[in-house]
Amino acid sequence: MKIAILNLTSGSISGGYKKYINNVIPRLVDNLEVKSVLCALPTGIQLKVGKNIHIIQCKPYKPFNFSPDKKLLNSINQYEPDIIFCPVERPYQHKNIPVVTMLQNMEPFVKRSILNTFKINLKLEAQKLIGRKALKGSDGIICISNFVKYFLINDLNIPKRRTSLIYHGIGIYDANPKRMETLPKGFNHNFIFTAGSIRPARGLEDLINAMGILKRNGVNKKLLIAGSISHDVLGYVQYLKKLIIEKELSDSILFVNELNQSSMKWCYINSDIFVMTSRVESFGIVAVEAMLNECLIISSLSPCLPEVFGDVATYYKPGDHDDLSEKIALNLNMSNHDRLSIKLKAKKRSQLFSWDICAERTVKFFSEIIERHNNKNRP
Repeated sequence: MKIAILNLTSGSISGGYKKYINNVIPRLVDNLEVKSVLCALPTGIQLKVGKNIHIIQCKPYKPFNFSPDKKLLNSINQYEPDIIFCPVERPYQHKNIPVVTMLQNMEPFVKRSILNTFKINLKLEAQKLIGRKALKGSDGIICISNFVKYFLINDLNIPKRRTSLIYHGIGIYDANPKRMETLPKGFNHNFIFTAGSIRPARGLEDLINAMGILKRNGVNKKLLIAGSISHDVLGYVQYLKKLIIEKELSDSILFVNELNQSSMKWCYINSDIFVMTSRVESFGIVAVEAMLNECLIISSLSPCLPEVFGDVATYYKPGDHDDLSEKIALNLNMSNHDRLSIKLKAKKRSQLFSWDICAERTVKFFSEIIERHNNKNRP
């Protein structure tokens, strides 16, 4: 099997997507059924290169630009793949080759945050239109959670046979976790930690309001918020910082940019609690990372977090700041015995999510799609 992987991004990739392609692509070529992989990337994006992985450059993806990338098309035709895989939901069709896509971002398809700016909503609406076209036109769709699969079948009327549930995985973290040199002394240990790209759908206002309630009740904890900040969410970040000032938490809450692997592990290990306040997630790799690193976890009841965390997290109702503050206090006061029991249970659950299994099931699904395509076109 020869696979062409088209990373049709706008020129940058998020932390979760970067982890996906760097972990899955090398494992695909390790599969005995796979002869080689052609991987198309926009200029400036780096990928771990290995044996039988051929890297080519493609143009950054631009919404509603309908002129084809002729150089990319020529490269695909010369390579003669058995299947084309678009790991992001972009409309791409080839008259002779089946195309598989993957729905990684559910945010455009769900109820929008009231904190979204007009620009953010416009961007999400464009992503929704593009995503629907890609999903409807593909021969197969990888679903990274049951939540995604249910949406495709019941809301977009995608036939079940065109979908396959394949969870993302988790890798082995750096054996030497390293504290960031710029981190203030108050963040040595026993702080509250949250991570992920910062945007209104993350619901971080829940956590800031809960921290304010805890402070009024005499509980003074530090909160570290790690995540990339794009230009279009600067208004949301200003809203959060204003909220921090109103709650008199300026000395307690710190924003840092997206962390490298060793710094992330240090934060997981040294934090008291890891909190996910997201309003929606398609999967959430940081959720599995938190379990792997034996964190105490508090999560919103938003899709699909209960599917990932199972019974190892404490859940709160999104938007209920009192509920979240109570759950944080409950976890802070947990006995050492109960704390250890939950941490070990979390690590065990993280082992359900494996990049090896992800790659193996991906190849199996590709084989099914290729066979179906060949049977359909057989005289």
